[in-house]
Amino acid sequence: MRMMLKFLDVVYSSKARYLVSMNTKHLIKLRDPKTLKFSLKRHWFYILKDSEFLEHLREKYKWRV
Repeated sequence: MRMMLKFLDVVYSSKARYLVSMNTKHLIKLRDPKTLKFSLKRHWFYILKDSEFLEHLREKYKWRV
């Protein structure tokens, strides 16, 4: 749990838009199931698995990864 809070603190401090994690046990469960986003002190960001992140890049930016 302590490690998870460190990751969230880094995302918040850097105002990152994405947190990519393979931690399906904890971090993925925090996000909204429909939007895949999480809010921390009014800062919204995506929490995605690696495969979801690649798919998101393909859809949003038309990337071939």
